[in-house]
Amino acid sequence: MKGETVMIKKIIVVAAMGASVLTFVGCKDNPTNETTAATTAAATTAATTATTAATTAATTAAATTAATTANAIDQTAAKNIALEHAGLKEADVTIRELEKDIENGINGIKVEFVKGVDKFEYFINEATGEIVKVEKDVVGD
Repeated sequence: MKGETVMIKKIIVVAAMGASVLTFVGCKDNPTNETTAATTAAATTAATTATTAATTAATTAAATTAATTANAIDQTAAKNIALEHAGLKEADVTIRELEKDIENGINGIKVEFVKGVDKFEYFINEATGEIVKVEKDVVGD
């Protein structure tokens, strides 16, 4: 989000600089105010368009981030998803690992637990709650 804000500021500065250049070019060797007014209006329109585009981009990015954050799950939810999928209850297992991780570019939560000699490893997509990976092994393998 910080990089997007910097980019938006750069767009606004470039648009303002462009408007200034157009205004000064319109004034050069022009004794009448008609061309200057037209040039100033064009420059103002260009600056407004650039500002509007930058604002729209920022709003879209903020909405996307908010939507992703609103749907994001925490470690407890990920653990419950994995246990439900395995058909087990937390009281019946030993949780070995429960942490945020990244696999194949996906932000998620790794959940690992054992029951008896069975070891279960899940990777849950943090944004959607979808099970990305399931592995079941025998402890010691």
